[in-house]
Amino acid sequence: MIFHRIGVLQGLFGAFRGNPGARASAHSMGLRMTAIMARNPKFAVDIANLGGVFAAPPVQLVNGQPHAPTRDLYQCGRDEGRRELALQILALGGLTHEDLNQLMEDDYDD
Repeated sequence: MIFHRIGVLQGLFGAFRGNPGARASAHSMGLRMTAIMARNPKFAVDIANLGGVFAAPPVQLVNGQPHAPTRDLYQCGRDEGRRELALQILALGGLTHEDLNQLMEDDYDD
């Protein structure tokens, strides 16, 4: 799981060196996401829930032993894509690993 804000921005906008347009666009996006997260703290929880960040993988019991059930590869790809987008949005908002752990604890307490 990657929560490196600059890395996410560089992946979206390309290398910053010698490209002032990319740097300005990335800076603008970072500021917007940070402002959204600061204005509404529950937004991060909503994004994490929609992306399945807190979802546990499915488990199937076979003779009392847990096994991963067979899943459709398209469904797996779709789920991973949703999760990856949610993590990128959270990283752009400045969320850290500690913040995510706190969100999971708060979400569990609710």
